[in-house]
Amino acid sequence: MIKLSIYVKTCPDKKKEFLRTLHGFRSLSGLIENLNTDKSCIGYHLKKDKDQKDCFHIEAEWQSWEEFKAHNQNKPFAILLGAIKVLCISQELKVTDGYLTKGVEAIEAAKQAM
Repeated sequence: MIKLSIYVKTCPDKKKEFLRTLHGFRSLSGLIENLNTDKSCIGYHLKKDKDQKDCFHIEAEWQSWEEFKAHNQNKPFAILLGAIKVLCISQELKVTDGYLTKGVEAIEAAKQAM
């Protein structure tokens, strides 16, 4: 099982925009909903840090590295990474298969391999 964990701290004045991007606004679906439609993905989950009001944890899972690599090529995932880059002041990304933990280089390598 491949697990993606993204820890972010939003810019204080961008927190609402970040949450709207992930959850949607009014009748528009958000990124989390769009990312969950990927059949290879077991699921995306967003959790708010209970101690730090501007910090969030995004988790997702896949059965294999191949499914994870393919997921990295979809547009909603690129939008998620772009939103994190623009709306957050810090981020930490980890990808693990239970034995090996990688950082952002795992996503970059997956994109180049496709």
